Amino acid sequence: MAYWDFVFFVISEEDKTTTRSIEYWFRVMDLDGDGLLSVYELELLYNCQLEKFKELRIEAMPFQDILRLTLDMVSPKHATYFTLADVKRTQMAPQFLNMFINAIKYVDQENSSGLDTDDDEVDVTPWQRFALNEYVLLSNEEDDEEDDEGEEAW
Repeated sequence: MAYWDFVFFVISEEDKTTTRSIEYWFRVMDLDGDGLLSVYELELLYNCQLEKFKELRIEAMPFQDILRLTLDMVSPKHATYFTLADVKRTQMAPQFLNMFINAIKYVDQENSSGLDTDDDEVDVTPWQRFALNEYVLLSNEEDDEEDDEGEEAW
């Protein structure tokens, strides 16, 4: 994978609120490339998530319940498949996508009360939050390395 492909992937993974990331993940989930997410494709993808849930020892909902939830969440024009326009139209695209491609983020979303956002972070995108957290982690690592080097000098 080329560097810029990797950067695009990370941005798409960390911020599923943007049109480009929704389009990216829709193409990934569209296993047969027909421009539609069928119930069959969603079930295949969800079965992969079930494996992750088992590893994490998390009780997962049966697929039929997930299907009903996604139909309510997205309100597609057709009950037997989802289009890119359907997914883009919903305000819950990140939740929908994570349900089928990122079990850990899906569980985090389900466990989040939505009340833990600081007032200062209202206009911060998920990507900005991710980048800031990574920057802080790297800064702390550099500070720790500098402290270790200072101790060795004594």
